[in-house]
Amino acid sequence: MDRRLGKNLIYNMGCSLLTMLVPFITAPYLSRALGAERLGEYVYAQSVAAYFVMFGLLGLRNYGNRAIAAVRDDPEGRRRAFSEIYAMQLLTGGAAFLAYAVYALRSGGTVARAVGLYALTAVATLDWYCQGMERFGAMALRSLAVKLLNLACVFLFVRGEGALTAYAVIMSAGYLLSELLLWPTALRGAGFSLPRWRDVARHFRPNLLLFIPAIAASVYQTMDKIMLGAMAGEAELAYYACADRIVSIPSLMITAMGVVLLSRMSHVYARSDDGDDGLAGHAMALAQTIAAACAMGILAVSDALATVYYGADFAPAAPVMRALALSVPFYAWANVLRTQYVIPNGRDRALIGATLAGAAVNLALNALLIPRHRAVGAAVATLAAQLAVAISLSYSVRKALPLRKYLRTALPPWGVGLAMYVAVRLAGRLHGVSVAGLAFDVGFGAALFCGLFWVCALIRRRRAAR
Repeated sequence: MDRRLGKNLIYNMGCSLLTMLVPFITAPYLSRALGAERLGEYVYAQSVAAYFVMFGLLGLRNYGNRAIAAVRDDPEGRRRAFSEIYAMQLLTGGAAFLAYAVYALRSGGTVARAVGLYALTAVATLDWYCQGMERFGAMALRSLAVKLLNLACVFLFVRGEGALTAYAVIMSAGYLLSELLLWPTALRGAGFSLPRWRDVARHFRPNLLLFIPAIAASVYQTMDKIMLGAMAGEAELAYYACADRIVSIPSLMITAMGVVLLSRMSHVYARSDDGDDGLAGHAMALAQTIAAACAMGILAVSDALATVYYGADFAPAAPVMRALALSVPFYAWANVLRTQYVIPNGRDRALIGATLAGAAVNLALNALLIPRHRAVGAAVATLAAQLAVAISLSYSVRKALPLRKYLRTALPPWGVGLAMYVAVRLAGRLHGVSVAGLAFDVGFGAALFCGLFWVCALIRRRRAAR
């Protein structure tokens, strides 16, 4: 792994850790200041706005990243590609924002109007350019500044009767400011010239192709929250959202790694027909190590985490957390296949088929399970959807990638994770549920996993040296 790639992995994974750290710090305060009902109201409004943003961007996050990475070494080609792709984004994102404004003003309510600043990111985001150029340092600095500002504003202004509206404005303004801070970096690196319509139009079809998996994936990333809020109430939605916030820790780290490696692999495939199986293997090993450590840790402390961290009213979030944690290894597996081979290699049909399969499974199980099992039912549906995506992608790339080798590399971290789970559960029975007990379990589990994993790595190295 070269030095630049290593730095970018550190930058983007650090940025993702920071992205989840601020909500992690504010969550205990918000769960008590807003309560389950009002917190669920914000999650519902933000989920609806996320759909408008998604329709505004279409498949741009993957398509733009891939297109810019392919012309990274050609300044004129980079300027032309940036101008054409952003002109397309301005049209589609602007239409989506106007549609959201009409919805929010007519029937959305106060919180939906406050979330309108988030909907404006459909026009403002240039993440795709910076990712394609591997400018992850600029993105990390931007995230640090905005998240720290968000943190201060939440504790200063989210209180009293207007707490919910203030929280919605703070979070939405943070999203928008975070995107606007990338504009100087993008314009310096690419510049902008007015493109011809036919040059803009040629980007619509491939972008729409990558929108199909984006909209399908949204069924088990966003639509489940909308269905849960509509079918089971805002309190159940709050339980699900709080559990999802914890489980998103490993998912965000794996996604951050995938974004960096997608840029690199897109660049590699643009220059030659051969990819880098070694890099994909390292990515799979790292992704499964993160998944094993975090998922098994969450399973071990879920009961204490729900009641101590969020408050006694959020105890029903514990079983939801456990079901969602079981989906992490399947998400990690699919993410590596998607970012290391499928998208960089232009195999968009495989991606479309996999995400449609996941969406169909999730939608059907949501309809069956939410009315009876509420938030737990939605979590089980998400688990099944992630499994379906992983299986479908594996079938599509079975002849191109050494999947059996990847499975063998995943076994040691999961064996270590299982040992950690057993030890932490036993320790939890000795000291009961408390703040000190939760802190001990987290620290003990992390130290045990790192120690056992180091021992396993040492044994493998000695065997390889013989």
